[in-house]
Amino acid sequence: MNTEFVKGQPAEKAWVDGFCVQQCARDADGRLVSLVLAARQDATSQAESWLLAVDRSAHALRAAQAVLHLAQATQAKLVPQLINVQPWLSREAAEETLAQRALDDSAAVRALFTQAGYSWCLHVRMGEPAQAILAALADLPVAGVVLGRRGLNAAQSLLLGSVTQKVLQQAQRPVLVVP
Repeated sequence: MNTEFVKGQPAEKAWVDGFCVQQCARDADGRLVSLVLAARQDATSQAESWLLAVDRSAHALRAAQAVLHLAQATQAKLVPQLINVQPWLSREAAEETLAQRALDDSAAVRALFTQAGYSWCLHVRMGEPAQAILAALADLPVAGVVLGRRGLNAAQSLLLGSVTQKVLQQAQRPVLVVP
């Protein structure tokens, strides 16, 4: 993996495995904690944007298919703002694997949008998923957020919590939940 952005190259000139690094952020200890990768440098410039939570799950892929279907049905100009949340990693692990983990987790969804002719932008953050999604929702100029629902039963939701439920309760923008 090309990690020149880690060595101090300005984000707007950095590339990771053929994707433009539009932004990266570090914590107070210098640990890489977030990245923004795009298929093209202009991937954030089009009109309609929704934040779409992605991981390797079938639920995330189903949510992406729903967004794509809606965009095609309405002939909307869309640049999906994908978000992938990774668990906290050590400084060394973040430098070496954060971008690749997110690219691997989002591969199917990115391919879906790319094959349909849509640009995309991938926001990678470390932390607790619901909080990271809510922070991205507050930070980004998006219309709302789209989440795939994992289908936890009542006991599982009570014991484990639900990212979808937390985002629904706290989001200040529209939330589309795809079953």
